[in-house]
Amino acid sequence: MDKDIIRKKLQSTTTKIHLSVDIWTSPNSYLHLAVCAHFLNSDEQSYNLLIALPEVTGHSGEHQWGALLPVLKDYGIVRKISALTGDNSGTNDTLCRTISAYLSEYENIDWSASFWRIHCAGHFINLFVQAFMIADQQELTWIESYEEVIENDLDSISEQERKEYEVRFRAFGVLGKLHNVIVHIRSSPQRTKQFELRAGRRVPLDNHTRWNSWWAMLEVALKVQESISWYISTHLDTIDKGDQLSVQDWAQLRTIHGFLEIFKLATLKLEGGYVTLDRVLYIMDLLKLHYSKSLV
Repeated sequence: MDKDIIRKKLQSTTTKIHLSVDIWTSPNSYLHLAVCAHFLNSDEQSYNLLIALPEVTGHSGEHQWGALLPVLKDYGIVRKISALTGDNSGTNDTLCRTISAYLSEYENIDWSASFWRIHCAGHFINLFVQAFMIADQQELTWIESYEEVIENDLDSISEQERKEYEVRFRAFGVLGKLHNVIVHIRSSPQRTKQFELRAGRRVPLDNHTRWNSWWAMLEVALKVQESISWYISTHLDTIDKGDQLSVQDWAQLRTIHGFLEIFKLATLKLEGGYVTLDRVLYIMDLLKLHYSKSLV
């Protein structure tokens, strides 16, 4: 949609304008702040529009406001903003406090940072499942540092360091063993091609940011189980015995996949611009029930 058309729609709204924001990292490693506007027009038609994707210099609330304020001024909607939705990071709490201070000082508007701050339901689910899969903050911090090495400096890792990483992931149980096998496949162009010729596709690798990356890895791995088992048997000389997946391991992976699939479906149900509070509360109750039954 043309920017001038968006500006006219935003300025002619009969309601306040709700915003949702999230930081996105581009393939060339630049940070961008995605800014979406949600509002009704004069005909009470609902709009959910991506209105800007400015570059942002950091993740802090102050950095986000430095990128967001020029967007609001450009569209002439500083005085129209209402609720702001973002993930549950403390930086978004800071962002809302910064908005509140600005509107109070420069626009004489009383905008409550706590009242208008809306937490992301999908991010709640992400944190919940992460707590199930990752033992503590120390473990999460280690995974983050590991992924940074894997992404930026894979070739410099010594064989000893690779072994240490494998041992650490093996402590995650069958998910860690599967992770190590996928890393083994992807760490060599020749092995990657060999596996793709057999399976017809790659298996995505998990990451710490999104729990559903683990689910996606499981989803594909279970579909190409025969190919992964074949690959392991073909590379017994280089895949550690502790990472070789048994029949019992595959059964446990299927159980974990079934447990996580409910959270995947719940995430999909809570996406989009038509999610209501009653649906969020209902789905959260269902997830609590699912978790309790799974513990039994």
